[in-house]
Amino acid sequence: MAFSSNGMYLATASEKGTMIRVYIVAQATKSHSFRRGAYPSTIYSLSFGPCIDRPDVLAATSSSGSLHMFFLDAARNGRNQTNKLLGSIIPGSKAISDALDPANHHVIHNIAPAETKRYI
Repeated sequence: MAFSSNGMYLATASEKGTMIRVYIVAQATKSHSFRRGAYPSTIYSLSFGPCIDRPDVLAATSSSGSLHMFFLDAARNGRNQTNKLLGSIIPGSKAISDALDPANHHVIHNIAPAETKRYI
């Protein structure tokens, strides 16, 4: 579970780790649902983008060793997002999957070995 930096959104993951849901806190309503994958996986962390005014990027890491990025603005407006953000993070990386549908969900595979655990 994670709150956005401005307190507008709350993100949760299902017990199986296949669904990520985002709620608008002030209205107590679900605003987005994203499918992370079809196979169960432990969600290690959820984190919104750091910008207080536009927390429209949600990142999730899972026990499969993948980083999932969800674009709330694209989901809300039905716009097509490109891999510009991910490409700027990892230039030339073949790990960026641009074949995903819908276009508001991007995955970087093998970001960390699957056996790596999150430590606080």
